[in-house]
Amino acid sequence: MKRRIIAWSLFAVVALAIIGGGVAAHALGVSMYVITGGSMTGSISKGSIVFDKTVPVSSLRVGDVITFRPPSMPANVTHRIVDIQKDDTGRPVFKTKGDANEAVDPWQFTLDKSVQAKYAFHMPWVGYVLAAFTLRVVRTVLLVVVGLLIMGFTVSWLRKRPEEDEEDPGCPSDPALDPLCDPAEAK
Repeated sequence: MKRRIIAWSLFAVVALAIIGGGVAAHALGVSMYVITGGSMTGSISKGSIVFDKTVPVSSLRVGDVITFRPPSMPANVTHRIVDIQKDDTGRPVFKTKGDANEAVDPWQFTLDKSVQAKYAFHMPWVGYVLAAFTLRVVRTVLLVVVGLLIMGFTVSWLRKRPEEDEEDPGCPSDPALDPLCDPAEAK
């Protein structure tokens, strides 16, 4: 019985830590991105999760790694800034490059917002786990497994025999405290 309580308590603590960590990261302006390509290999490996902090665009410098949506591309890219120029209106125009790429990216761009996601740190390989959850079959299998575990624990709990419970302490010394307790049965 105590093992079950410890196991469920540990599960609850881990689940709350994960949820709390996600909420705290969001509240602190930290975003997560899964690296799906190898263009930053050497600095950030494919399959890593990148954590980016939102910073003012005016604070960006050559050498900073940012996550952005390149012009006419469907997905975000995490690359290093290699050049910053000014356009006719004085807005910064960025050129980027993946650390593992030989050439500078073919695009140059301006940022429409006053803030930008800038690389803070990464966790190698963890992105593969998150990327797996984008597959319907993985989510389905996970839900089935969790459902079976819940059913198994429920059936186990319902079928538990009274002798498996912790030892009954017996009747209290004062019968008025528990009028339903029969001292003859408690022995």
